[in-house]
Amino acid sequence: MGTSEILLGSILLERNRWRRTETPLCRPVAWAARAREAGFDGWELWEDHYHRADAEDRERLLHGRPPVRVFNTYAPFENPGAPQLDRLVAAVRELRPRGVKFNVGKPPGNPAALRATLDKVLPELPGNCRLWCECHGGTWLETPGAVTEFLAGYPDPPFDLIFHPFALPEASVTVWMEQHGPRLVHAHVQRRGPGDQWESIAAHPDETRTRLALLRRLGYRGSFTLEFTAGTATPEENEESLFAAALADLRLLRNVVAAS
Repeated sequence: MGTSEILLGSILLERNRWRRTETPLCRPVAWAARAREAGFDGWELWEDHYHRADAEDRERLLHGRPPVRVFNTYAPFENPGAPQLDRLVAAVRELRPRGVKFNVGKPPGNPAALRATLDKVLPELPGNCRLWCECHGGTWLETPGAVTEFLAGYPDPPFDLIFHPFALPEASVTVWMEQHGPRLVHAHVQRRGPGDQWESIAAHPDETRTRLALLRRLGYRGSFTLEFTAGTATPEENEESLFAAALADLRLLRNVVAAS
């Protein structure tokens, strides 16, 4: 696990992440130098931070450092005719990330529509780019069994998987790795505490080290994105405090992963 990349999710810095608003968004390019100096290997870039950026910021995202490694989309993958899919493809062909994170909807879902979307999108992606399904709680692909059932119709899986190893019980992490280890290529770093508030993994170093040791024993060799941290979705959240919390998480994660 020692060579795993650690990315900064631009959505971590965004105060308006769950509101459709005309309020100015965070500008990842304004944080690029500090993110690079801190040791982040790249961005997981939230789509609004690209689609709603001006031409100058888009250009800097295309050629800047740290690079965009993952593109985070909420395009409706169970609607193959959705115009957001065309915009997604255009952005990915410009940015050329190695992964495109996507979600599916609530149960029971529409497997046929997802298959149609995959048939539409996959041929349009750059050759070095893979779709990564975020196996998110509350969606119809949130369990290992549901993923197995959907992928059973494919000789070659059309996408890889993202999971949340710090937000799941140890037994669930084990099942995910046992059933889908080769397909689990990326991990979103987040955890919840009392009152369902997001917390920093750095505030729980022993638990974090134990969980990373479990991932190492189970053979995880994927990358990580710091997705949420202490201060996320609180009244006082701001970019500076969120970045400071992310740095603490990065230092712990980097030290443990490098030693693994």
